[in-house]
Amino acid sequence: GATKVSLGGYALGSAIGMLPRHAIYVAIGAAGNAAASDEFHFARVAVGAVALCAAIAAVAMIALRARARLRAMGIAARAPGHADAAGRSPPPSHR
Repeated sequence: GATKVSLGGYALGSAIGMLPRHAIYVAIGAAGNAAASDEFHFARVAVGAVALCAAIAAVAMIALRARARLRAMGIAARAPGHADAAGRSPPPSHR
């Protein structure tokens, strides 16, 4: 393969990496459902809000750790369309 990552490691890492985002989607859906229902329960909304905040914090922490690990490995993370460390711009995209 192109990398030294095994298929199992890739699948496990992908599944773990997707969990916080899916938790955010579930929390948003549950909060919307609770708000739209006739039975409003403050405890459910509060727990959903805490879960949503925890999921957002987890996504932020994972992103920061991944960026730090990439920098430690000498791989600079850059935004699409920005020049790299040597000042080279990416090739133009053909849309």
